[in-house]
Amino acid sequence: MRGSQLAGRFKIVRNQPLRYGSPADKQIWHDLVRSMDSALRLRHHRPGTLVTHALPARPHRRPRGSPTRL
Repeated sequence: MRGSQLAGRFKIVRNQPLRYGSPADKQIWHDLVRSMDSALRLRHHRPGTLVTHALPARPHRRPRGSPTRL
């Protein structure tokens, strides 16, 4: 029952992990992370902390390019 309730609220989109090789690939990934960062509604979240200049590839390495894991 719980699975069907959740399935009714979301649409599953299957895709390949996003690449992080070319400048265009990196821009797509950073735009995705930036938009997710601005949408977070966590009590102690500071906007802009998911994408930093110090560790730009880390948010890509951890979920291996998968937006779902992000």
